Amino acid sequence: MQTLSERTINLIEERILPRLWELNCERHTLKNGATVIDMGIHAPGGREAALLFTLVTLGGLGEVGYGLIPVGGKMLESIEVRLDRPQEAALSSQFSAWKIKPTGEYQLPGFASGPARAIAYRDPIAKMWPYREKYHKTALAIQTAELPDESIAEEVCSACGVEPQNVYLLAAKTGSLVGCVQIAARMAEVSLWGLGYNGFPLDQVLSFSGSAAVPPVISDELIAMDRVNSSTLYGSIARYIVDCEDAEIERVLPHMAFSGTKHNKKTFAELYDAAERDIFKMDTDVHKVARIEMTNLRTGKTFYAGALDAEMLVQSYYENVK
Repeated sequence: MQTLSERTINLIEERILPRLWELNCERHTLKNGATVIDMGIHAPGGREAALLFTLVTLGGLGEVGYGLIPVGGKMLESIEVRLDRPQEAALSSQFSAWKIKPTGEYQLPGFASGPARAIAYRDPIAKMWPYREKYHKTALAIQTAELPDESIAEEVCSACGVEPQNVYLLAAKTGSLVGCVQIAARMAEVSLWGLGYNGFPLDQVLSFSGSAAVPPVISDELIAMDRVNSSTLYGSIARYIVDCEDAEIERVLPHMAFSGTKHNKKTFAELYDAAERDIFKMDTDVHKVARIEMTNLRTGKTFYAGALDAEMLVQSYYENVK
């Protein structure tokens, strides 16, 4: 079995590094030998770069692509994710639980995903699923306003027991095209965490597919943060195939969609301001999708909760500008 890190390194070395010009990306070598790949900080990145960055967050598992999602009579561009190993892809790799120092004009915190989390196995989200690996190379995909430096590479080395020359750090701003796509593509990490948080047996999850609206790009990182999170709260669908008693689904479903929370109809920006612009003070309700669908293999029944909200997406995407 290939580890997530091995899959991801192959992806980086075979599909990203040989095609930097084509992907509108740039490579930098840090003083300690670690490799930084700029996919949306100074380099513009692009649509295919966004898909590859997303695959890195998922540890090389699954399929990602573009599609269309119907919202309020309009067809918006979407990012589509399909996973047959959602626990490893989302909990062991994609969940952005690796914190990075604040950067940029607003000093927004940075977050990292990728297979290095499965090697370090130090955050509580990774520990929700008993997958852990070892490999001599690894990678992190980082949401940040500045290129990562040697200190971040050294942190990865220390946590994962690897040498700096065997570390890849991919980076993109929130408001870049790569950033908008890869953050919108997190409907799996959000919903699977929610299932586990509410006591659903994660070993009874068989498969995942999801869609989310891709927000318009913008250089202002604070507005970008509102837009990408609105894509999750108001413009995402998570679909699961599970094998359990129907009662398990009926118990957990009312807690899974953002429309069922007290914060519904509020923008992410409003919720962020209410938390004194400290993302770690925000209610756990912000970690929900707009709509969830769960089909039970055992009974053939499909259960639904939540709905897409075109009004809130329009407000975030097109009205929240300076």
